[in-house]
Order: sequence, then C-alpha cells, then structure tokens
Amino acid sequence: MPEFYYDKAIFRPDFSLEQVQRPRKSLTLPSVLSIQEIDRLLRASENLKHLTILYTLYGSGLRLAELLALRLTDVHWERHQLLVREGKGRKDRVVMLSQQLKAMLQQYFEAYQPKGWLFNGQDGENPYSPRSVQAVVRACARRAGIHRKVTPHTLRHCFATHLLERGTDVRYILELLGYKDIKTTLLYTHVSDQHLRSIVSPLDDLLGGEKRK
Repeated sequence: MPEFYYDKAIFRPDFSLEQVQRPRKSLTLPSVLSIQEIDRLLRASENLKHLTILYTLYGSGLRLAELLALRLTDVHWERHQLLVREGKGRKDRVVMLSQQLKAMLQQYFEAYQPKGWLFNGQDGENPYSPRSVQAVVRACARRAGIHRKVTPHTLRHCFATHLLERGTDVRYILELLGYKDIKTTLLYTHVSDQHLRSIVSPLDDLLGGEKRK
C-alpha cells in the first residue's frame, strides 16, 4: 500500500493532498444509565462525602477535572449556581445548583467543614484525586447491581440525556455542558429513544391509531 502512494500518487504532477480521503470517524454513543439506575447508584453510597460528589457530578453535569477544581468561593448559594473556572477550552461558565444538590452541600459543609477546595483530599490541602472519585463511582455502581462500566463522565452523559428527555432545549444543554459545537450535544439525541417513541407513524395517523406510549 505505501508503494502505491509513492509510485501512483505522490509523484504524479497533478497530485494534491486534498485528493486523499480521510477515514470517517466512527460514532461512539455515550453510555447512559436510566433514572432508576441513577437512583440505585445514589442510594448505594455509604459515605456523605461520596454521595455529595455523586450529586454534584449528576446534578450539574461537570467533567471530573471541573469537579475537582471547584473551590468554596465557586458555590453561589443565592444564585443557585456553581462557577466552573477555566473549564475545557479555558473558559469560565456557570452551571446549575439544584435545590437537592444545595441541600446536600449544606449537609456536607456542616459535617466536613472543607477548606479551600470544595472536595479536599486526605491531606486537607489538595483536592480529591481523580482516581479516588473514579473508585467511588465504580464501587457505588457495583453495590447498586449495575454491571456496565460506570465512570464520572457517565454521570455527565446522564445529566445531558435526562435533560433532553424532559424537553430541555438543546441550546441550554450546550451552555450547561460547556460545548462550543451543537453537533456534540446532538449526539445525545442518538442515545435518548424517548423522542423516537413519541413519534407517531403515518400509518397510525391514517388509520386513527393512538400515539405509542
């Protein structure tokens, strides 16, 4: 194959790199848990700090690095927002601080009294390590009886997909996730089959059938 390109292509006077076709990128759909599985995952946590981490990942759709970079000053209680400083692309953004997450954080603050970082490591000076969070998620998934691979990023995918299934405008999801390209967010439309199930077949329209539920 390399000889072909050298002999038949590169040394042709009319050859241009634009003529070389690039392989298409395969579409890899993110793994997403159901609402019921998320409920089991949260209930499987045996530690308040671990549960608060799970709440924050799923409740705000953060990347793992963004979660660990949160400082106490990034929690805006009155506005119900978390400030993500220099997320992917080195741009700040705000994400939602839901009522349930706010209540959980208040319990966590009272019990652990974190300093500096929102989620301190064991030394109290540095943030929790990525491996520790990954281990927490895996352990909770195992105890919840979820046999698929579950990572912190899985909870981010769940956040986006479940918002989409509830009818949230994809442009708002784009903003919350910190994506620049709407094509990336539209990937979640391939994961959620709820929209497909809500479409009425033209045959049903013709014969007076009801929308599938």
